[in-house]
Amino acid sequence: IVQLGGDRPSHIVWPSMHRTREQVSEMFKRLHRAPHQEETIEAMVDSARRELRDKFLTADVSISGANF
Repeated sequence: IVQLGGDRPSHIVWPSMHRTREQVSEMFKRLHRAPHQEETIEAMVDSARRELRDKFLTADVSISGANF
């Protein structure tokens, strides 16, 4: 959400807290290839999952469990 909006993180644990659900929904509708149709959290999560799934599956490398 922060990257799509061209924002800087506003909080270390909740980096997109400065965006409302409606703002995130509108951004996803504008930028996702297959935008969600409903304004629900579930629909937005599904939309994000569809966008990110291919990127995750075709990545050359991944890092897991890198909390320091």
